[in-house]
This record gives sequence, structure tokens and C-alpha cells, in this order.
Amino acid sequence: MATAKTEGEANQKADEQRVDDPLLGYDPSKFPGAIPLPGTATALRIGGFVKANMVETTESVGTENRFIVGSIPTNPDFQGGPQAAMMTSQSRLNFELRENSPRGQFRAFIEGDFGGNGDTFRLRHAFGQFGPLLAGET
Repeated sequence: MATAKTEGEANQKADEQRVDDPLLGYDPSKFPGAIPLPGTATALRIGGFVKANMVETTESVGTENRFIVGSIPTNPDFQGGPQAAMMTSQSRLNFELRENSPRGQFRAFIEGDFGGNGDTFRLRHAFGQFGPLLAGET
């Protein structure tokens, strides 16, 4: 039983540390992985994922960057050769900022992928939230 009491005390101390810290400006337990920005009460979290697709064929499929069955040439005289392509256009990158104020929490979020023209960065989500007010695009 002594161990249970010790674990209980440890859990209570951990819970006490999870409350909003005015020096941090956010609750670390509700914003894991965030980095406090020096000299501010703001935290930043960077996230996303990388998704890579590779298409390889011994015959030409008619397109260079994806496998579309309808684009496979059916003409027996077609002189295409082997093709291979690797795409990461579905990979995503996002940034989120949070800061508490006496009137509520401020949150800003922006996310994009690389599915724009020429595999350029394309905006998927961009919004700001202050208390119950939410504005932006998603």
C-alpha cells in the first residue's frame, strides 16, 4: 500500500503541474510537443507527415507522375519505354500557435501540402480562434 500512496502523490503533483502556467501562457498537458517561444507566453507546435508514392512500370503508362489505368496506351505500335516516378505531393506541414490571455485562449493554425501546381506548397487550412470565435478557411 505504501507504493500506491507514493504513486497517488506523484499523480497529484503531475496534475498540479498541468494547470495553466501564466509564465508559459498555455497548458502543456493540452498542447503536447509544443515549444515555448522565448520572451513570450506563446507556444509553437510543428507537425505534419511525409507520404511518398512510387510508380514503376516496364512499359509506358502515358503519364509521368501517376498510375491512371485509363491512360495506358492500347495502341500496339506505341513506342514508349519503362517509367518510374516518385511523388510526395500528399505530404503535409502544419504550424500551430497557442497563448492564453485573461479573456481566453488565442490559437492560430496553418496547414498545407505540396499538391499545388508543379508540386508547390498549397494551403489547406488557415484559421485563428479566440475563445468561441473562429475565423479562417478549412
